[in-house]
Amino acid sequence: MRLLSLLFLFSLLHSKAISAENLLAVKLKTDYTNAINDFQNKSKLCEEGSEGLDRKHFPKDMLTNKDDLSIVINYFYFKSLYNCVKEELVNYSIQTTKVLAKNSNDEILKINYLIMNIPLSLDEARIEFNKLPNSTIEKVNKINRLEKPFDMLETIDNLNL
Repeated sequence: MRLLSLLFLFSLLHSKAISAENLLAVKLKTDYTNAINDFQNKSKLCEEGSEGLDRKHFPKDMLTNKDDLSIVINYFYFKSLYNCVKEELVNYSIQTTKVLAKNSNDEILKINYLIMNIPLSLDEARIEFNKLPNSTIEKVNKINRLEKPFDMLETIDNLNL
């Protein structure tokens, strides 16, 4: 009888452990999905109403060097987008780390690459931007409009880049 009680107790504890494990998996997946949705919604909000930049936004002497102008546009595009979605990126990173710690998944890694491309692209753009002459950097840092999200494709068209 004692053995039967121990077996029952063991099976009960084991089933509770499994259900706790399942609850954790569901919570992690829900938090992860919510983080993706929050990121997507905020990204759309950041891009809503954003307009392209045109020649009037830049000093005339900058418009002649298309390589430097491309670097400036690239840097400020990713900087403004990153600043707009920063909180959502942090939350997404935390939730992704939790899910991956529990169970690595190729689909999650692919989504992670797409979302985390923003800070990675910003880092790459920042490196190129910091290679520009100090006078150029000083000029563009004074252009307040570059701090807000803007339409990258429209800007490229407007500036013939």
